[in-house]
Amino acid sequence: MSQHIFSIPADCRSRRRKCTWEKGEKKCERCFQTGAICIPYEKSDTAGVLDGNKQLLEWWDRTSQLEDVLNSAQEFVHETSRALIPKHDQHHYGEKEQRQQQQQEPQWTLSVVNGRVRLESNIRDYEELLKYHQASIRYLSPLAGLLQRESFRFEGISASVAIASTSLIFRHLPPHTIQRPLAIPLPSCTFNYRQEMDQLIRLYMDRYNVCVGILHERTFMNYYHRLKDPLTSPVAMGICIDAIAYFYPQLKYTPLEKRQLAEYFYGRCRDMLLDMYEDPSRRLEAVMTTSFLMQYLQDVLMQYAEARRLVTVALLICKDLEIEMYDKMTDIELVMYRRHYVTLLWWERIIDIFLEGKFNFSDMKFVDIKRSATDLLDGETDSIRQYLTMWHVTVRLIGGPYVTTIMKQISLAVLGQPYELSLDMILQFETILREWWKSLPGYFQICEDPLSPSIYQVVDTVTSSIVLMPFALLHSISALIQSTLLKPPITSRDDTVTDDMIRIIQEKAVAHTLTSIKVLVHIIKRNLEIDVEAIPLSIGYMMGTLHAVCSVVDNSADIQLPPDVLDLLFRCFTQISASFPSGHMIDPSTSSLESFLATFKGNPIDLYQKFPMPGYAMVSDVFFTCFNRLERGVLHLAL
Repeated sequence: MSQHIFSIPADCRSRRRKCTWEKGEKKCERCFQTGAICIPYEKSDTAGVLDGNKQLLEWWDRTSQLEDVLNSAQEFVHETSRALIPKHDQHHYGEKEQRQQQQQEPQWTLSVVNGRVRLESNIRDYEELLKYHQASIRYLSPLAGLLQRESFRFEGISASVAIASTSLIFRHLPPHTIQRPLAIPLPSCTFNYRQEMDQLIRLYMDRYNVCVGILHERTFMNYYHRLKDPLTSPVAMGICIDAIAYFYPQLKYTPLEKRQLAEYFYGRCRDMLLDMYEDPSRRLEAVMTTSFLMQYLQDVLMQYAEARRLVTVALLICKDLEIEMYDKMTDIELVMYRRHYVTLLWWERIIDIFLEGKFNFSDMKFVDIKRSATDLLDGETDSIRQYLTMWHVTVRLIGGPYVTTIMKQISLAVLGQPYELSLDMILQFETILREWWKSLPGYFQICEDPLSPSIYQVVDTVTSSIVLMPFALLHSISALIQSTLLKPPITSRDDTVTDDMIRIIQEKAVAHTLTSIKVLVHIIKRNLEIDVEAIPLSIGYMMGTLHAVCSVVDNSADIQLPPDVLDLLFRCFTQISASFPSGHMIDPSTSSLESFLATFKGNPIDLYQKFPMPGYAMVSDVFFTCFNRLERGVLHLAL
């Protein structure tokens, strides 16, 4: 028999349930089953709708119907399961099922103090804490908002030497400071520039571009060989500058010779670039040239203000190209435009971190990075596809709402300022990272569970530094976030966060931090084995690892770092240091970095500018300061 909705009785209405009748019946089926009095209203245009919104009632009825279907399905499954068990075992089955259910579903006592929900029961472990958190949001709505806002507050202790040094050095320059770089004599006029440019461009194509696809090799090399004078091409000079800034052991120049050659190219290239910015016919050329200069300006010279000026203009040109020239560019020009646009956006975000301490990649999600990864040009390899896909998945994680939100507080912690982390944000950590990991293409998923304590063993099976990068990103974020939870939060009598919660969360943070430190150390070792030229990657991984290691040593006297991990970390540091420009090491005994970070007096920028490659002098200072601090801390713990 078909059912139909008639009207809503008072008793059913108070329980937010509809009445349904079988044909010929005088009482609704639901009221009959529940024993409720069924008194139908006279039907009217507004019957059953208090706020005049008829759709609201229809939605409610549909929800009720879905609940009925779900309940019926659950009962069917339960009864079917019981039917499969012999009758003489069903009594024992029922008792066992009840005991298991009681054991699996903990119960908690809650109270309301000053308008806020307080947990009065003890929490035994991290799994129970997750269950409590999920149950509170599901069953205590609309009180869920109060529970999600529960937070831990931490005092700032000291700025991170490994991560915050660059930002704090440039944010605490004296007013109207003018950076006075080392006076670099130009190379001899007898220098064979064509020969040197040929070598640099060939090296760049063979060792870098083949993996990243920042140029379409065949198209560019045809253009380059037709040049009568390569010094008339800003793109060609930009590539040479970028090659000089990289760690190629094939280049036998001294640091001073590198700087001389780079400055000669840069002086000419910059003059042409400023003219190209105003030439509508050379806009793509201007965008590409600007992106080639970024590593030299930032990593080598630390001229972030100059880099920001250039990248800002180039990004404005990208907007113009998108509007005016998108349909007029060739396929190759369009792909090059997208890739360089993403590169410039990335550099802009890096500049924001260094100059303002601002970490925000959220708007990069709206750039068509994925399309850039799938649009391979003729002659390009799968290595380029993997590299571009790596940037796509990276931005999807660090530009997502979780990392964007939590990094606002982590950035404060890195700078040594007070910060606050919500309980909801802390407990989402594993879920967010695991969901992102499972969404990666198969060639990046080098393991099933990336947070497993023994997962470091899988690193030695990877043969590509690009494939390692998403795994390294996950553990870099893990080390950064979890290490901020190692020190006890500020507590008071009015806090609703229990001691059990603090203890459990800190135990989990210690486990995650130690796991990520071990993984990152093995990633550094493996990266140096796979590609000795990928030193910038190893430097980045080392910075994140040192931040976490120093956090453990400084804030957790009872946590012991495994000796084999520390030994491997020191050996990796020795290998990276050996690849640094000669003469750029700053001994801790002469360094003022640590005292500057404590007092913001005696800015070491003038010291770095005395070297041909000041950026690498600063990295050396950071490394030696961290390892000196680490040795002191480990020795103190041993005593």
